[in-house]
Amino acid sequence: MLVLSRRASETIRFPQLGISVSILSVKGNRVQVGVDAPAQIQIVRKELESVADTNGKDGMANSIVSNSLASVKSSEEKHALKNRLNRAMLALQLTQKQLSAGQLESADKTLAFALARLAELEDGSCSKNECEIASTFADSFPAPKEMSGGSTMSLSSRATAKPIEVLLVEDDLNEQALLRTLLEMEGYRVHTAKNGREALECLSRSRPVCVLLDMMMPECDGAETLERIRAISRFNELPVYAVSGTSPESVGVSVGTDGVDDWFPKPLNASRLVQHMRRRFSDLGNVNSAY
Repeated sequence: MLVLSRRASETIRFPQLGISVSILSVKGNRVQVGVDAPAQIQIVRKELESVADTNGKDGMANSIVSNSLASVKSSEEKHALKNRLNRAMLALQLTQKQLSAGQLESADKTLAFALARLAELEDGSCSKNECEIASTFADSFPAPKEMSGGSTMSLSSRATAKPIEVLLVEDDLNEQALLRTLLEMEGYRVHTAKNGREALECLSRSRPVCVLLDMMMPECDGAETLERIRAISRFNELPVYAVSGTSPESVGVSVGTDGVDDWFPKPLNASRLVQHMRRRFSDLGNVNSAY
């Protein structure tokens, strides 16, 4: 049984990975976390993230994936594991963001979700709990009813008449809610869709600056969705970024002019994605259309 406490000295161990995560201290909206890992596990401080990205690495998250995948054989199992890790890592990144913003109650819920997902990965129980997990975070931080092909905006976004809009296409409701919340905290207005069909419907009535596209989805997967978007002339210049646990080769999608504009692997380094979006759309200001 996983026991959560706000007091320092709580330690979470991952025996199969040789990793221990300890809560060293909690002071106001700041949590000091200690990570003990084998030498081959790369742990990257924020100021060194650009170096890690240059080398094609996303720090500790990808290191955990590499170790965990060693005992997984099928591509389906690997994809499922990456999605499970993505939920946990996104939740940890969102927790940090909420703490920095002084949202202590939300951070407490998000951290509990992250630690529960990590504990399930540790004891191998995640596969049998998929249905229960599917609603845990999404129910705690629900999107408004109009979010299925609709949109919502953060408090910072409401302060502007025309916030920058993005379309997030993700069938896993937890991953969708986590990344949506992260992007909203960065000031974006986020439209969401659970599959390619909903994404195309959303594009017919909105003008996002980019599309964040999962590849493995029901009812029109990522590759088919991308093909349909590129077939519409008014979307020729619309940036489409893959956010996926698969590889371009495995789904037959290229990165470049004829495919997606960039590929962000799961578990997602949200900071890398946000930094890229800031650079790409910094000149738009409050304008919510790039084409």
